[in-house]
Amino acid sequence: MGGFCCSIINCYLWNPSSNDKIQLPPLPKYKSVKCLLSAPPHDPECRIVFLIKESNDDTDDDTDDDDDDEDDDEDTPPILYFCKPGYNEEFHKQDLKLNEDDYLRKWTIFKGKIYGLTHQELVVVISDLDHESGLVKIQQLLIKKLIYVDYELLDMSKSVQYIIQSNDHNELFYIWQRYFGKERNEVYVFQVFRLDFVEKSWIEVESIGETAIFLDAYGGMGCSTRGTNLEKESIYFTEDDDRRLHVFNLKTKTIMTCLPCQHVSRKHSTFNWLPL
Repeated sequence: MGGFCCSIINCYLWNPSSNDKIQLPPLPKYKSVKCLLSAPPHDPECRIVFLIKESNDDTDDDTDDDDDDEDDDEDTPPILYFCKPGYNEEFHKQDLKLNEDDYLRKWTIFKGKIYGLTHQELVVVISDLDHESGLVKIQQLLIKKLIYVDYELLDMSKSVQYIIQSNDHNELFYIWQRYFGKERNEVYVFQVFRLDFVEKSWIEVESIGETAIFLDAYGGMGCSTRGTNLEKESIYFTEDDDRRLHVFNLKTKTIMTCLPCQHVSRKHSTFNWLPL
């Protein structure tokens, strides 16, 4: 499936190539929503998973915006909704507030499990989403503290973090995006770390080889550059209120701007990358 469409009334998986649809239960009114598939829709083990910040304000419009990197409302922690594709009665719900001050922010699918990054940069694993019982298993990985490159001499108080799987699905990456400037709106550098599951630590990588990483407001993904016109060793990203595509080269630490997207609005132009 290529994506999903939803509203309070209707929610379904949609394949843009065949126009096939898989009906899902209705979703509640929400402030923000993220969606993952644990496997392809035809896989019996597939679960469709939403991370939703519910809204109790009838005046609020539904939105797909993901603003939790900035001023998140900690009084409304996200809730996990899940079901198996084709089931259209009701989602199972699970509160994912991990403790008094922490909750899930970013996530990705890695080897059939959901790996998430919390507000305090802890790594958690969500697995065993049992559709019959509505139960999930949540485990916190005890990862050694991440060591950053020292940019203290620069005005770089804003940062955004991502957790994604590599294009060959064998590595789990942590990506650290740093901003600088008076308005804190200019990207200066990216750092990429891989998770060493034996040592339980993040190891910085200086090269991602023939891989291109695509980042958006919701997460990201790794793609092979072999046989394509994509740049290897590169991170593709966009910025709010900006219709241009930016490419950061991990080897040269330089940013190139290209491909203005003429049909994308300058306002609230957040989106998902979709593999085709």
